[in-house]
Amino acid sequence: MTGNWNGDDPCEYGWDGVVCLDDSVISLEFGERQLEGTLPDSIGDLLNLQLLRVSHNNFTGTIPNTLYQIPALKFMWLQDNQLTGTLPPSIYEIENLMEL
Repeated sequence: MTGNWNGDDPCEYGWDGVVCLDDSVISLEFGERQLEGTLPDSIGDLLNLQLLRVSHNNFTGTIPNTLYQIPALKFMWLQDNQLTGTLPPSIYEIENLMEL
């Protein structure tokens, strides 16, 4: 998956699965890639993220609370992983969220 992940700027170098608009990451499309590990808290730093697709992988742990603080988030697909915990009430405060 990371075959073209050269350099340290996904927008400048066109990383696989990362979509940018200008210099901002707006989409992470990593569904069905046999990925494992945890979702990092730093995902909340992507304030212009509109789409997060990490479904059908082997992610574990809890969903980072920072994810619920991304104001631009419209679509979030997390299903078919090994994530634990419950969705907090703040999920309903994501104003633009259209699909979960």
